[in-house]
Amino acid sequence: MRAPELQANYKATEIAHLYKEQQDFFAMGKTLDLSFRKEALRKLKTKVKEREEDIIQALAADFGKPSFESYASEIGFLYEEINFALKHLRAWAKPKRKSSPLATWPSRSYVYPQPKGVCLIIGPWNYPFQLVLAPLVAALAAGNTCFIKPPEQTPHISTLIEELLLETFDRELVSVVQGPGHEVVPLLMENHRFDHVFF
Repeated sequence: MRAPELQANYKATEIAHLYKEQQDFFAMGKTLDLSFRKEALRKLKTKVKEREEDIIQALAADFGKPSFESYASEIGFLYEEINFALKHLRAWAKPKRKSSPLATWPSRSYVYPQPKGVCLIIGPWNYPFQLVLAPLVAALAAGNTCFIKPPEQTPHISTLIEELLLETFDRELVSVVQGPGHEVVPLLMENHRFDHVFF
């Protein structure tokens, strides 16, 4: 399988526009809805199942990984992450009772879990599928939007990640930016304030 050329698929103005779209979408409050988050996770799981064989082939092309290893270390791991998030999401989102200081007696205090906003996921090369999509599972479960920068060192799986996510999500929820890390990452981080960065 010939390696696809991962050309930078961005311009600074396009990234700025995407970033603004994600900020605006987050501000609308749609990601606060637990049913929206669960649906996003289910859609991701369904799409990964549909593309399982393609994922295995892409990992074999980039690493020479046998199919069992690809499933065990990347795909199966991701299914477990999604299942765990779906099972615990409601409990994670519940307000947590905390003790109140004596000065505010007889008040009651709570911590209300809230999403952070627009996240950035910078994918490493060694487990490029699960170490890009497992943080995406966490970000979506928490009600955030995401920019994803897959590793340029693994062109087959990085191209497939982009295709898979474009087929699954609207870009105001999940966007993928390809290209050399030394160009793309500074462009993203120096010009935009991400609310959380996964690396």
